[in-house]
Amino acid sequence: SLVLDHGSHILYVGGAIYHSATDYSGFISAVGLSEDVCFKLIFSTDMPEQPLSLAIGEKGLFAGAEGYQGGLYYMQMNKPGELSSADLVIPSTPEAPFQPLCLKVFDDRLYASYRSVRAYDISTPKQPALIWEESVGGNVVKSFSFAEERIFFYGWTIKSELVYDSFVPPEPVTG
Repeated sequence: SLVLDHGSHILYVGGAIYHSATDYSGFISAVGLSEDVCFKLIFSTDMPEQPLSLAIGEKGLFAGAEGYQGGLYYMQMNKPGELSSADLVIPSTPEAPFQPLCLKVFDDRLYASYRSVRAYDISTPKQPALIWEESVGGNVVKSFSFAEERIFFYGWTIKSELVYDSFVPPEPVTG
């Protein structure tokens, strides 16, 4: 997973660290991009799980994770490229699995997908508050995008390798 902070020219990259076939963790690294397209590692931090998706908010970085814990993590950004340790802010449980495959931030809203598309108020980033959730008929939503007044998504089900559709969200998306 990766996301570019256009303002600071820093690329945040997340990946897996495999310890064995059944044991792995993750990392997130900040990589500076110079004008002559050189990469420089600025910072790296461990994650308890493999990051699936990343999104930059006003005050930090969000990471969707998979694995036994899964869920949504938040890392405060002290300065560009420097992150705090990862805090689990929305856990995944067997009763309510949540492994965000796609994350997007606009203003004080975080949009996340897994088996639905959700919108969270992230004005307090360590305590995201669910605003709305749109079920997508049992699909796993791999990615989504916004166009005009609709959210377009694609993913899969157990019966189909490719599912795509759209819906009008319960509130307008700004930003």
